[in-house]
Amino acid sequence: MESLQKKIKDLENKVIEQQKLNEHYNSILDERHNLINKCDRQKIILEMEINDVKRLNGFTFKNFVHTVSFSKERKLEKEEKEAVVARLKYDEYLKAIEDINVKIESIRKELDEYEEIAKEYLEVVNKKEKLIISQDNKRSSLLINANKKIKELEEKNNKIKKAYVAGENLRFTLKKTEKILEKADRLDVVQIRNGGLLDDKSKVDMDETLSYLYKIQCCLKKYYKYLNNISIEFTENIKTNNLLKYVNYWLEGMFENMMENKKFQGTLTRVAETKWDVIDINSRLHQQSLVVEEELINVIKEKEIILGYSKII
Repeated sequence: MESLQKKIKDLENKVIEQQKLNEHYNSILDERHNLINKCDRQKIILEMEINDVKRLNGFTFKNFVHTVSFSKERKLEKEEKEAVVARLKYDEYLKAIEDINVKIESIRKELDEYEEIAKEYLEVVNKKEKLIISQDNKRSSLLINANKKIKELEEKNNKIKKAYVAGENLRFTLKKTEKILEKADRLDVVQIRNGGLLDDKSKVDMDETLSYLYKIQCCLKKYYKYLNNISIEFTENIKTNNLLKYVNYWLEGMFENMMENKKFQGTLTRVAETKWDVIDINSRLHQQSLVVEEELINVIKEKEIILGYSKII
C-alpha cells in the first residue's frame, strides 16, 4: 500500500505540472487570438495608407492643384512615411504571430507526453480504491457508502436536469403558442373559412398554430414523465387538464365552433397560466439542483479524506 501511495504522489505531481502547463497553453492561445485581431486591423490601416500614396502619385485635378501650390510633394512625403510606419507595425505583428505559433507547437508536444501520465495516474488511483474496498474493514465500509451516496446524488441531479430541460422546452413552446394565439384571436369565423386574413401583412398561418398545440401535448407528456421520476409534488400546480381538453378541441378541427361559442379565449388563458406554472416549477428545480450539487461536493470531499488523496483530474 505504501509503494502504491508513493506512486500516486509522484504521478499526482506530474499531473499538476500538466494542469499548470495546460493553463499556460490556453493563455498563449488567447494571446495569439488578440495578436491576430490586431494584425488584421493593422492590415486595413496599411492598405489605407498605401492607397493614399497611390492617389497622390496618380494624376487628378486635386493633385494638379497641390502641385501648383507646391504642397503635393510635402503631402506625398508625409503619406509615404505613414505607410512605412504602418508596414513596420504590420510586420511586427506577423513576426509575433510566427513566434507564438512556434511556442504553441512546443507546448502542444509537451502536453501530448503528459496524456499517458494522466491515464496511468487514474489507473493507479482506481487500483488503490479497489484495494481499500476489498479489505472489509471500517474504512472500506465508509468508502462503499460514499460511492453509493455519490452515485445516488449524481442520478438524482441528472433526473432534475432532464426535467428542467423538458420544462424549458415546454415553456418556449407555450410562449410561442401564446403569441400565435394572440394573433389568431383577432380573426373572425369568416376569415378562418377563407383561409386566414386577406391582408398578407397580418395573415396568420393556422397550420403553424395547430402544430404548436400538438407540440404542447408532446412537451407536456415529457415534462410529466421527468417530474414524476423526481416527485409528484412538482406536478401539483400545473393547470394542464383543462388545457389538454382545449388543445384536443383544436386538433379535432373544431376551431370554428370555439370561435362561435366564445371559448377561444379560454385556450389562450390556459396557455398563459401553464407557462407561468412551468416557470415557477423550473425555478424550484434549479434551486433543488444547486442543493444536490452542494451535497455531492461534500460527499466527494468526505471520500477524498477516506482515500487519503484527491482525484485531481
